[in-house]
Amino acid sequence: MEHKKITRLITSSKWLTKNKDKPNLCPVRLYHLLMMKRGNNINTDIMFLTPNPFWNKIQNAVWYKNSPVGVNEIGKWVKSLAIVTGLDIKRRKISNHSVRSSPVSALAKAGVEEQQLMKITGHQNVHSIKPYLQLDDEHHKSIINKIRNNSVNQLSKLAFTGEPECLQGERRRSELCNPVSPSKG
Repeated sequence: MEHKKITRLITSSKWLTKNKDKPNLCPVRLYHLLMMKRGNNINTDIMFLTPNPFWNKIQNAVWYKNSPVGVNEIGKWVKSLAIVTGLDIKRRKISNHSVRSSPVSALAKAGVEEQQLMKITGHQNVHSIKPYLQLDDEHHKSIINKIRNNSVNQLSKLAFTGEPECLQGERRRSELCNPVSPSKG
């Protein structure tokens, strides 16, 4: 069965680890419970499915329908969980995007390279991860300092050689490819 293969892959992931201190909050146990409650009617590997409104009214009813949740449903879940946990949703924009982008941004700020972030998030293209990177003031200052330092280096090379570094490389390549022959005269 395909779902057992997926379950084995996910539960053996280094990102999904058992919580032995609080088994009731163990993500591996909760994932297994979720897979069990999906029922045989589910023929998709979509994670977030539409809840069955009759799951607790009919004996042995499955918890989910064989369809993904609506477009705005996950956002509603995130906001309600933010309220329950005491986050100020009026002062902060809390969304399903921010739930994913905040840890990605924190990892980037801590120095994790984009290629590693892509492995963690599952993005295939470096451009796909850019919207998840939220830059704070400190990060902006760091970028500006790098630009300034690079500009100072470029200006000092310009003052020393009389031409920008980019042209120096072009001139060198041109000299190698098209050597100047001595003029006859």
